[in-house]
Amino acid sequence: MALVAYNLFSCLKAVLGSVHGTDKVEGKLSYYYLADELEGTYRGMMIALPPEQWQDLRSLSLTQFSALLQDWAGRVNLEAFTSSKRKPKKKQPFPALRPSSSPRLHRATPRPEKEVSRFSRLTHI
Repeated sequence: MALVAYNLFSCLKAVLGSVHGTDKVEGKLSYYYLADELEGTYRGMMIALPPEQWQDLRSLSLTQFSALLQDWAGRVNLEAFTSSKRKPKKKQPFPALRPSSSPRLHRATPRPEKEVSRFSRLTHI
């Protein structure tokens, strides 16, 4: 299934590149937005047109089918599918070092002195 999806996207990218130019398609096209649009359009087309009406595409020759794809690709607004560039992350400042005389923020739980003395008596028995 992944191979079929990859081939579909490769074909779609090639057709869009032949119509709009490869420089616009290669770096600026968002595959996420494109896949989302295809998914929504496919669902709508399957509701609006029954599968029997799509059978006419099987009778097209390769040149007719490629001309049809290029016609459809010419109607695509690529600006609707552009990916946004991420801004570089801001460098976080290092936490300030505290002087050794300042109180610690974390301490292990100390044992009360009564427990220490009780355990120390057991070792002498």
